[in-house]
Amino acid sequence: MQDDQDDEDHGWLYSSTEHPLSQISRYASNSRADDWFSTPLKPRKSLFTGVLGNGLKYVILPHQYPPLNIEATLEVNVGSLAEDEEEQGIAHFLEHMVFMGTEKYPTPDDARKKLAEWGMSFGGDANASTDFDRTRYDLHVPLSQDPSLHSKEITNMLDVLKEFAFKATIPATVVESERRVVLSEFQIFQTPEYRCMYHSYQQMHGNDRICKRFPTGKEEHVKKITQEDLMRFYKRHYRPDNVTLYICGAFDAKTMIECIHHVYDKIERPTEEYRCTPIITLQPSSSLIHLFQHDSITKFSLQLNLRQKNLPITTLNDIRDDLILSALGMAFENRIYTIKESLSNPPFTEISWNYYQSISENCLQTELSVTAHPEQWKEAVGIFFTEFLRLALHGLTEEEMKEQLGVVLKDSHALAEQNDTQPSSELIAELSDNWCNGNINVNRRQEYKYQMMIAHTITLDQVNKRAKELFTFFSTCMDREVQEEPFISIFVAAPLATRPLQHTKVDKPLKPIPKKISAETSLNTPPEVTSRDVTKTHSRQPARLRQSRALLAPGSPQLQRTVAFKITKEEVMEIARKAIIDVPAQSVEVAPMELISPSTMEEKMQRYQPHWIAPIVKPCTFDYFGPPSTLGGEEKDLTFTSREGIQLKRLSNGIRLNMKKTQFDARWVTLKVVCRGGRSQEEKKNRGACHQGLHTLMTGGAAGKSSEELGKYMNFHGIYIDSSVSLEFVTMEMSFSVSHDGTQRALQLLHVMFTEPNFDVKAFLRSQKIYASRLEDLETDVEHISYNNMLQSLLLDEGGDSNLNFCQIAREDYEAMTLEVAREYILNQLTTDNMEVIVVGDYEDNMEESLLRYLGTIPPSESKVEKRSRIPLDFAKEEVIKTECVVDEEERGHTYIGFPSINRWSVVPHHMKSELPLSGQPSYYVRILSVLCRLIENRLYSEVREKRGLTYDISCAHILYEFYDGGIFYISSMTSVDGFEVLKKEIFGIVEQIKRSGFTQSEFDEVMSPLVQALRTSLSTNSFWISMMHHLQREENPKNLDCTENVVQFYEKITLKDVDYAIQYHLPTQPSVSSFACTALPDEMEEDI
Repeated sequence: MQDDQDDEDHGWLYSSTEHPLSQISRYASNSRADDWFSTPLKPRKSLFTGVLGNGLKYVILPHQYPPLNIEATLEVNVGSLAEDEEEQGIAHFLEHMVFMGTEKYPTPDDARKKLAEWGMSFGGDANASTDFDRTRYDLHVPLSQDPSLHSKEITNMLDVLKEFAFKATIPATVVESERRVVLSEFQIFQTPEYRCMYHSYQQMHGNDRICKRFPTGKEEHVKKITQEDLMRFYKRHYRPDNVTLYICGAFDAKTMIECIHHVYDKIERPTEEYRCTPIITLQPSSSLIHLFQHDSITKFSLQLNLRQKNLPITTLNDIRDDLILSALGMAFENRIYTIKESLSNPPFTEISWNYYQSISENCLQTELSVTAHPEQWKEAVGIFFTEFLRLALHGLTEEEMKEQLGVVLKDSHALAEQNDTQPSSELIAELSDNWCNGNINVNRRQEYKYQMMIAHTITLDQVNKRAKELFTFFSTCMDREVQEEPFISIFVAAPLATRPLQHTKVDKPLKPIPKKISAETSLNTPPEVTSRDVTKTHSRQPARLRQSRALLAPGSPQLQRTVAFKITKEEVMEIARKAIIDVPAQSVEVAPMELISPSTMEEKMQRYQPHWIAPIVKPCTFDYFGPPSTLGGEEKDLTFTSREGIQLKRLSNGIRLNMKKTQFDARWVTLKVVCRGGRSQEEKKNRGACHQGLHTLMTGGAAGKSSEELGKYMNFHGIYIDSSVSLEFVTMEMSFSVSHDGTQRALQLLHVMFTEPNFDVKAFLRSQKIYASRLEDLETDVEHISYNNMLQSLLLDEGGDSNLNFCQIAREDYEAMTLEVAREYILNQLTTDNMEVIVVGDYEDNMEESLLRYLGTIPPSESKVEKRSRIPLDFAKEEVIKTECVVDEEERGHTYIGFPSINRWSVVPHHMKSELPLSGQPSYYVRILSVLCRLIENRLYSEVREKRGLTYDISCAHILYEFYDGGIFYISSMTSVDGFEVLKKEIFGIVEQIKRSGFTQSEFDEVMSPLVQALRTSLSTNSFWISMMHHLQREENPKNLDCTENVVQFYEKITLKDVDYAIQYHLPTQPSVSSFACTALPDEMEEDI
């Protein structure tokens, strides 16, 4: 059953070649008097709601995508707002404890095994979250191929949720270990972003309870909560009349409702009346402006907030208002983008406007925000206030309004076309939010139809009147000492010290402090081994480490920020007032409709005579599932088509194309360009050249069009493009709708970027500033610091020093880069003979013709990238422990433990080939390692988190290089300063135990069933096939069509014997790098360093 039944017909969908605005007149007859806009919206017919006799409510929506999957959420209408003063944090603590044991599943292991039988992973497909006003328990449930089993599977799903909501035992034996987990989770919230949010809530919500009851609670209260407290809170709030069940997915509504009654009807409703959670009401902000400064903050930011009464979306008038606001938002973003792209040194990093319904805060939120480098805050604030006031005073132009309405309608149409393939995971979130807000729940087709009915009635006066209503609130409060609008607040966040924008030469870092490692510290390092790069944090394990700046080298980023940053609230208000004086109107350019004229393209077609040549089809020999892929495919008209429908083609200029037509996202296509090279091509003196070269190419304009014009072109035609540089590749990924000539528009853009790029100096200077800004953001990110230190210590160059190509690029490298060098590096990789293009999606029949026309006419070019299939890689020869500390009064810590491992194609020194049946397939080793990683992660999670409570989160993964002779296996975990050594010892002990004894069949089954089910679901996504189709025509890469076929069947055939082989030969335990980064206060307990 699809949502098609919610629409009378699909005739209202305009022609794919026509622009939305040209179709608006179709609905002119719907124009009525003003009361017509009060017409209620019609809810989708496929939505079913009900209330059981015990008060439990359900909201269900049958939806067939992805097939054989259901998303279910049981929402208990209680969160942190319901907590008493001494209970702060109990709702979140309880959410954790619910997973620790129920009547039917006494331990997490019991629940994990049962979920695995049903193809679900514990923590992945079963999870939970706590908010101010609700606690959610989520399940992602796969269904079997046999429909006769669905009723039983649905019953199992509902029964698990029932156990969570009404049958939790809150076992006293695990309260303490889980308390440690909950307390460790506080680290997540000790970030600059969370601190700013916390302080902005205190100001914005005044005396409202919401700013006194954050879901995390308070550490001092969490430490005192008992098992009896948890059980009392559970019994008080977890009751059927306080629960709502949301379900969306591939099911029959009648069957689902019957199963809901069967499972939940017997749950008794308590006799005492329920005491409801306090409702959040609009309270005046505590002050008009609040200034918050902190050492961990690196940027200046200002946020204007306006809170208004939350009104549900129920009528045509609400749709009209939403349409107007969307057009205004698009126009505002375009204006800001134009300003930013026109400057070589824009004073602001970002200016944004958000308008949304906030469920947790029970209000309509209007947020205007600006971020900037601290030294440029005055210019940034000036532009910020000037531009939103310009919109308030002068509004949009007629052309601007039409353009932005067209963009909104085009985006809406693209979503309407994908109505039936919207993932259920997205739908269930919308379902819950709409239900809580009281919105009429409509599907994407209905929403687009309503917008088309209304669009012709919208006038420029209405749009500009709405802009004035929204923005003059802010400008008015600037002119008055007394705040007249009580629900407006201005929140300013700034650092205490900052680094000057100009390049600062840093001193030589301190030499590492050598220290022996004891056998207790590492289970696989003899006592006589000395670490190569040790900076030991402390020796006596005090209750709380207060770190000295001695651990911070003179050249470290935190010590470079020595310029005190001074700012006052009065200064901010004065700058704002000056910015809103005499703001004139400003003309706005419209988006270009095309980038290349038809005559120009015809001339190029005649000049280059593009044509197809034979593709590169690599030999396939893997015959475990039948004839090899090359024998099962079909070659016709210079195209090789595999059994999976993958087409291999090659253009006469050398560009290779791997294509697959799907219908997972209706009329939507993703095109990805992959070129070998990346950072591996950079010399030491030119680190960062690829990043800056690619960024300049992407933002410098092309074909005589400025960056601003190309931005408007992409916005108007709904083209989304992203680019990235990795160690080994440069990639560009473009997504677009094929409707209204979308394919031609997107390929025109790609063509001009490759044939007529503009390496603009202003764009290059912007890129330098952007990357320097990103580095500043990472200075206090302990997870990033720990990860980068692991790479620096584990991967070495020929001289035994850190291999800098694998490590974070330094600020001075970006600042020393020149435009000429960056341009040369990137253009040397973006050549036709080095370019592989993957096209996946619901493309039209003329796609091949369009690719021939726009990609085939790119002039042939040759790359200087060395096409070696194997590149030597040197690893550390002995164990390394590396620590680093950043200054902060709140404790955070993160550790990475890394080991040398194999690359994606199992290249290792002294490699021993497996004789197991599946090992002849090129992807065999990486797939076995993916299973092994999940097994190790499950063991670590069970032993380290659930049983010992040593950390909130722990994971493991492989970094698999394509061409380097090796890779990295790492384990990552949050930890405290005091807990680092204990956690490290525990991890090494578990890895050694796995190396000795492997895994049980039960553990193997717990991993494989959810993994196979997840793969089945992935087969119905474009992203899966894009990842599968990389490198199919790259000769030096072992990947072939065998790797794209029988993927699910391959994993189903993996046995524990395959995993044992991987453990024996590919699970390293030495040498290792243990990298730990933490925060601490300066100038205290130096004797402990």
